[in-house]
Amino acid sequence: MQRCLAGRIRDLWKSEWAVFTLIMVTISVVKPALSQTQRQELPLKDLSGFQGQFSAADFDSVGLDSFIVDYMTSHHIPGLAAVIIKESDFIYSGEFGNAYNTPQLLVSDSTLFMLASISKTITATALMQLYDQGYFNLDDAVNDYLPFQVNHPGYPSTAITFRMLLTHTSGIRDNWFVMDYYPGDSPIPLGEYLSNYLVPGGAYYYAPLNFAPWAPGAEYEYCNNAIALVGYLVEVISGQDFSQYCQADVFPVVDMYESSFRFADLDSMRMAQPMSWNGNSYSAYPHFGYSDYPSGSLRTSAIQLARFLSSYMHHGQYGVNTVLDSSTVAEMLSPQIPQIDPSQGLVWYNMNLGGRQIWGHGGGDLGVTTEMYFCPDQNSGVVLLTNGESFFYDILDACFDYAQSYAVFASLDLTPHDPPIIIPASGGNFQFDVAIDNLDDLPILFDFWIDVTTPSGTIVGPIILRQNLQLPIGQTIFRENISQAVPATAPSGTYQYVAKLGQYPGNALVTDQFEFSKTGASDEFAHSSNWSVSGWDEASFDNTSQMPNNITLSAYPNPFNPQTTLTFSVPRSDWVTIRVFDVNGRQVAKLVDGWHHSGIYETDFEGEYLASGMYFAQFKAGDVVQCRKLLLLK
Repeated sequence: MQRCLAGRIRDLWKSEWAVFTLIMVTISVVKPALSQTQRQELPLKDLSGFQGQFSAADFDSVGLDSFIVDYMTSHHIPGLAAVIIKESDFIYSGEFGNAYNTPQLLVSDSTLFMLASISKTITATALMQLYDQGYFNLDDAVNDYLPFQVNHPGYPSTAITFRMLLTHTSGIRDNWFVMDYYPGDSPIPLGEYLSNYLVPGGAYYYAPLNFAPWAPGAEYEYCNNAIALVGYLVEVISGQDFSQYCQADVFPVVDMYESSFRFADLDSMRMAQPMSWNGNSYSAYPHFGYSDYPSGSLRTSAIQLARFLSSYMHHGQYGVNTVLDSSTVAEMLSPQIPQIDPSQGLVWYNMNLGGRQIWGHGGGDLGVTTEMYFCPDQNSGVVLLTNGESFFYDILDACFDYAQSYAVFASLDLTPHDPPIIIPASGGNFQFDVAIDNLDDLPILFDFWIDVTTPSGTIVGPIILRQNLQLPIGQTIFRENISQAVPATAPSGTYQYVAKLGQYPGNALVTDQFEFSKTGASDEFAHSSNWSVSGWDEASFDNTSQMPNNITLSAYPNPFNPQTTLTFSVPRSDWVTIRVFDVNGRQVAKLVDGWHHSGIYETDFEGEYLASGMYFAQFKAGDVVQCRKLLLLK
């Protein structure tokens, strides 16, 4: 959102901010009136003619990494974080470039980015939670809920409704001459700002610029202040400050525990510094805010935002938590004003990206460009956050291509015996089988664990954890008649028994689950309070009995700090080299360089004295070359 600064900017009460103001006023003079970032703020809802510069359909994760790095270099994007979702799995995450230049801090999976207008989807979610609770109807007049009256000066008898605010058809306009930037957070309370903007006689009220010439509901015009009013409606209906409401009722439901609309709530050194490219180098903007903050000032990380996106992909559910009723999500993701703009839902909108229909929202501001979309037809989603001012639809398209071609590396089947399983109040046992198949064309290395989600949503576990399991090509791990004890002290209700494959604890790539219930709780056998499992270790599985028939390279753990183990297989005697390079192609380590007979080997890569970031391990045996991405996080 390139916010026009040609008009007055108040409160030049800090010298640093005076410099910032001068910088931004200069930008508004030098750049065209409709700058690149302002165009980004306005939703680009038809990219059907978009043709990506490169095909990413055959990318593995290393290839996608390289594509993103090259694109960032050529388009001057200082830092970027990406997450790709497929079905229920987070299949890719990548962090590239710098969050700060001075001091130099690399983007990590915990870097917080300003979201710009993606923030509007969270603001709409907060309001629609109150809708789910029956506090209002979408076609109610907002004046029935506000402590001040908002009337279009040209059409005072036409009510402005909740639906109009959420579809940018309210007739409220953004008057950029009074929409000021501030260092950090705006000092003006949300309600005070809006009453001064929307009510005659207010300090920021100027009818010809604050309102469109057409009647509410008649036409579409994208409006930040309309969404700020949505945030204020959350305040007056809930009785809580908008930001505090989100902290209590939105963010915890989707595990967004380090997120806030307020700059002051977060550690600034964990935030990406907004930057622009001046033709020769990057220039940094100070962290900023504005009075219409529900429209664009949310800061969070890519992985946290991906959890939020996943809840919409799963019809309002995030794990066992309900963010919104499924019918409400369906309403938000349905065309609301087809006669005016068939792409517009409730804040969310859909667009055609090179033939793929996606729902979501983008954002742009000074030193910020962001994208968050999902494709219902392919059940995939992409989050891309940057601290730069360049478009990156090629990267967005490549990420969706990657998700479309992504194949799950293994299957997991968790089969309960004699369902439905009902455990008495005094406790008991149930039995189940587990089958894990290697679906990849390489041997795989993974962790297996099981958690139990209680009726209250608490997670118990891991009940069982087995790490560094190796499974050759075409092989299966099968365990039958495993017995799970349920203690008497466990409360009554329905439980979810969830098995996971991936990298413990946070990266579950494949899951399967079933339900069981308990009729009550008892302290009669309180001494027997453990959730013990028997039967896994009694069975045997030899995962080293076969000689390798393919050259393979894997790394575990990955991401790592400070050491990871590279496992490689050699199907026939050959000269083997393994070298590690940084993202600039500089060799940082030679791990293996010598003759190896057929077999499976391991070598360690130590990153204690290296900077955090992405590295590439290159494995050569004869004329065969393989690469694996290594991510060092400190």
